[in-house]
Amino acid sequence: MLHDQSSPSAIPGDDHKEPNSKERQMELAIAFILRAGVLISITVIFVGSILMFAHHPGYRVGHNHISYRKLVVHKFRFPNDLSGVYRSAASGDGIGIILVGLIVLLLTPIARVVAGNIEFMRQRDWKMSIITFIVLVVLAGSFLLGKHG
Repeated sequence: MLHDQSSPSAIPGDDHKEPNSKERQMELAIAFILRAGVLISITVIFVGSILMFAHHPGYRVGHNHISYRKLVVHKFRFPNDLSGVYRSAASGDGIGIILVGLIVLLLTPIARVVAGNIEFMRQRDWKMSIITFIVLVVLAGSFLLGKHG
């Protein structure tokens, strides 16, 4: 038996409503944040990769038959904190720029949670605002535990 799709309750027990314009705007804004974060990250990582291969021609496959051991055993100090990443990227080092791209990728879902929290507060939806704030605290805590744990 076919159901009438024009009626909102065509399927028994289906209370799904069409999103209103505010909900739709929020969905579009969050989709934009996620899409922009990923595209920016991909672009930065790509640029960093090009610079890394330009500054270290030995990394290219088949170039002078350099062994893997020679590639990984060098005197380069890998940036292991934000100030090191900043210095590395500011000096134009490909590894530092790649790390900036990865940081942007890590911050993208956090930006999504922050945007959701702001929108829920703007709509005065305190329950969802508290829930997204708790999610934000858990995310921040996981970064701090990862650094110190």
